[in-house]
Amino acid sequence: MAKCDLQIVFDRADRTYKIGEKITGSVRVTVKEDCECRKLTIAQQWYASGQGQSDQATPEEEQVIFSGAWRAGQTAAYPFENEAPRGPLTYHGSLFNVGWQLRASADIPGIDATTREDFALLLGPSSENVRLGILNELPPQVRNSSDKTAWSYAGGCTQLFVVLFGVVLLFVGIPCLILGLSNILAEHFPLSLPISFPAGRFQSILLIGMGGFFTVLGCIALFAWFQASMARPRLVPVQVEVSPRTLRRGETVTCTVRLQPRGSIKLTEATVKVAATEHTSPRTGDTDDAPTHASEQTVFQAREVLATGRTVPAGEEVLLRIAFSIPANAPCTFWGGNNKLIWAVAVELKLKRWPDCTRIVPITIRP
Repeated sequence: MAKCDLQIVFDRADRTYKIGEKITGSVRVTVKEDCECRKLTIAQQWYASGQGQSDQATPEEEQVIFSGAWRAGQTAAYPFENEAPRGPLTYHGSLFNVGWQLRASADIPGIDATTREDFALLLGPSSENVRLGILNELPPQVRNSSDKTAWSYAGGCTQLFVVLFGVVLLFVGIPCLILGLSNILAEHFPLSLPISFPAGRFQSILLIGMGGFFTVLGCIALFAWFQASMARPRLVPVQVEVSPRTLRRGETVTCTVRLQPRGSIKLTEATVKVAATEHTSPRTGDTDDAPTHASEQTVFQAREVLATGRTVPAGEEVLLRIAFSIPANAPCTFWGGNNKLIWAVAVELKLKRWPDCTRIVPITIRP
């Protein structure tokens, strides 16, 4: 049983503060038993919680506002004053929310008492050096991924799966087809095969049907892989430039696409999309409602068409450019470990009779 009750009282009723402002109030203590308080502290910390695993930052700006003896029945109020942190800003999203809280803790021998109260953090007069979470910008492996990753033509892992899938289908389908046909033909013509599978007419027809289905499906899979493989040498080189990679809300990001195909192509459609997407990690725990997989949801999206129905001869250089204005009320980039909000510019080229090709370039949106 706790030896005291703690309550945080804000001087500002709406509990809403801008970066740099003073957060003032008091910690009210109601003592139930005589005890010695080594220290009564007040600290602030941000957290991100929602449908996935939560994030909780290390408490900061911790202050000792009292130490000494308490007597049963005593009530006291200890004032505090903290400077509002420099971010991340309070955010209410679809999959997760980002918030701030004050934490009061009494260090008492045998048992500690702790209480928390939320407050909202808004952008102040200055937007300089606002934190975006545990990182102030995207980590290098994300920020530079577009520089190291070539154009995606259905994806390397996907293409490998398609090839293996097609080969397995042919490996199963062709023998079934041959055995079924040989049994049917053997009823009218003498045949000598190294492998035989005696079966009735119904079983033979079933083998022909299964073998034909698997063979056709396998050929379709391998043809799709062949198309994807041929698209790369025909389209390369393609360059995508996104500038700037880091910008503030209300500013403009420009995307430039340069392509010079080695073979003639029919550009059915070229589009550029700017999107902000929330990402959450699966929640750990034994509860039945805990998500078992990562989730993501787009919370902002703007899409523009650069070109449609354009034939590009081999060797001709094409320059496509588009600019997007980031809304002043758009969500900022957030990186919390388990919960993230990531902005990206995505370029997609749709080619007639060839697989679509895309490239995604992450960007950072600051307040």
